[in-house]
Amino acid sequence: MSKVITEAVSKLSKITKHTPVNWDAFDAVLGRLEDINTYNEQNEETILSEFIIQGDFYNRGAILVDIVRHFLSCGYDVLANEGINGGLALSALCWSSYDQHILEAAKVLMNAGAPVKYHTKNDEPGKESDGLLESISWILSGTWMVDKDYGFANTLETYYAMAEANLAGKDFNSIDNYFSCIGVPLTAVSALKNGDTISLRNEGNISIYTEPVIMWFGNKPLVVSCYTDFVVNPVHADDKKADLTDVTCVFSSLIGSALEEVQYIGPTICYLGFSNGKRLLLASRDIGDSKRIGTFEIRADNNSMNIEQLNIQCFCGINGRTFASTVTDYSEDAIALFCDDTDYLLYLRPGTASKSKFCLCPCSRELLTEFTRQYPLMYPAKTSCVYAKNDLSAVRLDYAEGYLYMKATEYNGIELQLSDKLYDHLESSVLPREQGKHMEFIERVI
Repeated sequence: MSKVITEAVSKLSKITKHTPVNWDAFDAVLGRLEDINTYNEQNEETILSEFIIQGDFYNRGAILVDIVRHFLSCGYDVLANEGINGGLALSALCWSSYDQHILEAAKVLMNAGAPVKYHTKNDEPGKESDGLLESISWILSGTWMVDKDYGFANTLETYYAMAEANLAGKDFNSIDNYFSCIGVPLTAVSALKNGDTISLRNEGNISIYTEPVIMWFGNKPLVVSCYTDFVVNPVHADDKKADLTDVTCVFSSLIGSALEEVQYIGPTICYLGFSNGKRLLLASRDIGDSKRIGTFEIRADNNSMNIEQLNIQCFCGINGRTFASTVTDYSEDAIALFCDDTDYLLYLRPGTASKSKFCLCPCSRELLTEFTRQYPLMYPAKTSCVYAKNDLSAVRLDYAEGYLYMKATEYNGIELQLSDKLYDHLESSVLPREQGKHMEFIERVI
């Protein structure tokens, strides 16, 4: 059986790599199969699930929807083999194209009856299998923390919400990725209330929310969790409608402006950019017992700041990371710069010519409570910048202990190195591989 599946997948892969796809040839391959619903129990694969994984759909996930429809039209039964054919196809989408198109393909399968929960030979006898939910959960944490592919992480959060709605017999088709809100004006914001208590409050320069907030972009309810992930989820909004209260006034400076971008600075901090030049900065905060709350503030989008003019007191990385005592080269997702006047985040965003560039974002100190792992150097004598094609690509801080270099890299985040060597050129994609100095991190007092 495995050979039949392998040969069919190979033929279909060759056909779908050509543009436009010859769908007649595609359907002919499926039509010649003795049994399109063959299930290989040993490898836990069907023709569709294996093709979804092995068909090389990276950067061309839009084709998955047509592929699923053609399988169904040629007799692929999502309920065959006690639902395994549909369940495995749903799970396979998690490892297919790594883009939002897996959601539309999943909706086609679910509408055809593919079960979210299904059993395979590896499931414990007598125990209910989590099926698709387990597959999504397995890849989700790695996508957030290891791959740092935050766009796809949000797609998986959306997929999970779809699966939960499906199990509850609710409208999973209405659930969508946050991408669908791009270009749509913000019209209202809702927060949960418990009696007279609202789950959103002010705290100094920032606001705090202890339950998900719903931002309404037209008729699209974007649910913003306390973990700073986003799902357009009308099912959640409908479930909570009796407990929602209007908090639009808190976001008055954003109302009527269209969402232009969602930019992650790290796994727990990001901003939403709006067409009126405002940014909604969001950060997740650990409050113990595996609980988190969300914090936010609204700032003007200011791209004219110059890091050389900042009076930097100290700089910190996010907590929860450890380094071996022998390490002399470091990397960060973002760096909090605590200054005499105000505080900033130094972060990366895509630049030109496939390079990354530094950006500075002013923040309230209360928003940066997760940035407690302090580099030991304080008050640099001088700050110098290096530009590549007009983009800030490297920063050098001069200290008595040596030169601290920060380099924007495409794949390694922000590289840092403390060295007694003066590097004349920092336009390369990474820092020079010299032997740097070890730095003992200290804990920033909040």
